[in-house]
Amino acid sequence: MDSLYCHQGDSQKYTQAQARKIIFSDVKNKQSGQIYSIAGNDILPDIDIFYVFDADNNLYFDYAFTAEVGVKERTFWESLINTLCKR
Repeated sequence: MDSLYCHQGDSQKYTQAQARKIIFSDVKNKQSGQIYSIAGNDILPDIDIFYVFDADNNLYFDYAFTAEVGVKERTFWESLINTLCKR
């Protein structure tokens, strides 16, 4: 089963595809945000992605994966982040 994600503390759960769309929408609208998986321990999620814009509207990402995140999922998110950073 694929991981489920939250957006900035929103209680709604999103699939990977929905989380991807949220990030694209936020970036298009120059809105900073956070996506994180609901999997993980009580302290840290398995996947945590922050994205922010500086005063010049440059996009920056800060992200972390725990050792439990599979290669496929890690590659998906790293590819998405690299694509958005090149825009």
